[in-house]
Amino acid sequence: MEPWLAVLAWGEGIGWKMGERTNPNHVGDNVLADILMRECHHHELHDHKIVSVSKNEILYAGLIEIGFMYFPIDMIVSLTCDLSSGYSAEFRQIGCEGIVGIAALMGGHTTRNTAIAQTSGKAYRIPADIIQQTFDRSSDFRRAIMRYMQALMQEAAQRIVCSRHHAIQQQFCRTLLMASDRLKSEHVNLTHEQLAIAIGCRREAVSVAAGKIQTAGLIDYTYGRITILDRTGLEAGCCECYGVLRQAFSAFLPGQSAR
Repeated sequence: MEPWLAVLAWGEGIGWKMGERTNPNHVGDNVLADILMRECHHHELHDHKIVSVSKNEILYAGLIEIGFMYFPIDMIVSLTCDLSSGYSAEFRQIGCEGIVGIAALMGGHTTRNTAIAQTSGKAYRIPADIIQQTFDRSSDFRRAIMRYMQALMQEAAQRIVCSRHHAIQQQFCRTLLMASDRLKSEHVNLTHEQLAIAIGCRREAVSVAAGKIQTAGLIDYTYGRITILDRTGLEAGCCECYGVLRQAFSAFLPGQSAR
């Protein structure tokens, strides 16, 4: 097994500054963060920490230099593309499988996008220059980032196909299942409005889809909180895109049995 796909247990020798694992049964709070901290030099770790992020908190926005990068642990961050007219559209969600601010590693130290927390939770906050140095030095970390970038490209393509060819109810199931995977929980604290933005449809269409799925006994919904009651049934009602995306991110998402 390649190093970046292994279960990483780094930190025993110098103490775990970032706090305990949220669940010792899965591969880590964030696999990319695990690999980073295994590969970076110990003296570089003095500025890293776990931070609590509030719902709707903006991590970065506008044309700014990315000084810190975030590795979500139990939260979802939404990336949006903003227009001068004031409108914006979500193009990516990032949870425990990923990294926020990855443009800093690709030569783009600034970004015009907005990163906003869809849910509250915790994330590793690490200076971008430390991550860049580790990326340049470590072939293991670099390969992991490249594989993650490949998964992001697959997701971008799949979301376009899904929005054009699959029913709203199928897209709702796909979006909900991916959110559950990224949160490592069957409880997803997202409103119909947030789900509508993620899917790219009207909120009313999401409400109709959620009502049908709840009537079928697959989920329980109260305002801003969805509980998955029957994951197998939800997957059966989903389009093929969920399976494709789950496979694309398989190296970075926790296993189903870890929930």
